Amino acid sequence: MTLRFITKVELGYDKARIEGHVRAVKPMVEEDTPCQDVLVQIAAVRAALNGVGRLILEDHMQGCMVQAAKDGDFEQAFRDLKKSLDQFIGQSETILFIFRHIQSAPGI
Repeated sequence: MTLRFITKVELGYDKARIEGHVRAVKPMVEEDTPCQDVLVQIAAVRAALNGVGRLILEDHMQGCMVQAAKDGDFEQAFRDLKKSLDQFIGQSETILFIFRHIQSAPGI
C-alpha cells in the first residue's frame, strides 16, 4: 500500500495518541479505577484507531480507487475494498458506507 495523501507525520501523531491511550488502561486496571472510567479509556483507544482507519480509507479512496477506475480495474478494487470494509466496520454498515462515500470520490 502506498499512502498518497496522508503524511507520515499525521500517522505518527495518531500512533502516539493510540499508544498513550492503550498504555493508560493497564495502570487504571491495576489501581482499581472505577469500571466506567476504564471503559471511557477503552472508548478513547477505539476512537483513535478508527481515526487512523478513516485516514487510511480516505487515502485509499482518493488514490487507489481512483487509479483503479482509470486503469479499468475498478470492479476488482471495489470487491477488495468491500472485503476490507466488512472487517473494518462490519458487514451491516459496509454498503451504506460505500454508498455515501464513493459518490464523493474524485474521478469516479
